[in-house]
Amino acid sequence: MAENSPLTIIRKMARAKPAERIKLRKKLIDGMMPALRKWFESVEDRITDMVQRGLLFYWKIGSEANDVRSDHKKYGEHAIESCVAALQEDKSVLYKAVRFFKAYDGDELKHLLSLRIQGTGRPILWSHVIVLITVENKAKREVYTQKLIQHGWTDEELNEYIKRERGQPSSVVASTRGRRPKVPATFDKMLSNMNENSAPFEKRFREVWLNDSHGVLRRFNDTDPSEITAGYIQEIDAIDTQWASTIECLNLGRKHLAQIRKRAVANLQQRSRQKGAADAEALANGAPPRTKPKATKATMAVE
Repeated sequence: MAENSPLTIIRKMARAKPAERIKLRKKLIDGMMPALRKWFESVEDRITDMVQRGLLFYWKIGSEANDVRSDHKKYGEHAIESCVAALQEDKSVLYKAVRFFKAYDGDELKHLLSLRIQGTGRPILWSHVIVLITVENKAKREVYTQKLIQHGWTDEELNEYIKRERGQPSSVVASTRGRRPKVPATFDKMLSNMNENSAPFEKRFREVWLNDSHGVLRRFNDTDPSEITAGYIQEIDAIDTQWASTIECLNLGRKHLAQIRKRAVANLQQRSRQKGAADAEALANGAPPRTKPKATKATMAVE
């Protein structure tokens, strides 16, 4: 496939760092047919307008919700809580909107709406704002905002950076914690569960974390030394501890499998001796043991 073909560029963008992603985006747009580029630019303009109107909408909703929360006489007790429960799937919107309103006054909102991400010219998204409002200190929030604009981060990349600055574990570590795994009910289901989940685990190691072209070591080598923080060290130590525990579990698991296999082979060999030479040969070759067919009405009639 050609180096500058759209599909090649798209695939590179999927795994590129922010700065490289911006360059690839420009290359992708420059390679568009005139008619496609004109339509794309019109779509992007409309999306920009929609994003700005969306941020203004959430800020106004937050302002109104804040008034509702504070006026018990007019709206009653637990007014916002009642509305949140009634919204169901969108229940977090009101809380986030109120937090947005409290984090940015009118002038700060205008400033936020005027900002454009370098390299794309796109405005800051609501998903970015949701991350930014978790930072209560206005000065720090502005620093993170400027870094977001400078680097063209996604909301996930912004969130990971803030976590590192705070010395918090990233989603890579946190994602391993959650609901207790469901325990398979039988031996065969347990084997199937282990087989199905072990392959993706190894694939993530080989194709994502340890890959020579884009793995963790390559990502570190490509990182600006000025961006290295103490949060990185804490996260590395947390992952190393977790992997050491994983290795211990894997070694114990292999011992269990070896014991099970040894006992299973002995069981099959004993059955083969009982069933005769023919079955013994079939079992040795990996064929399933022969079983006597179940009696049917037809066979019973013949007998």
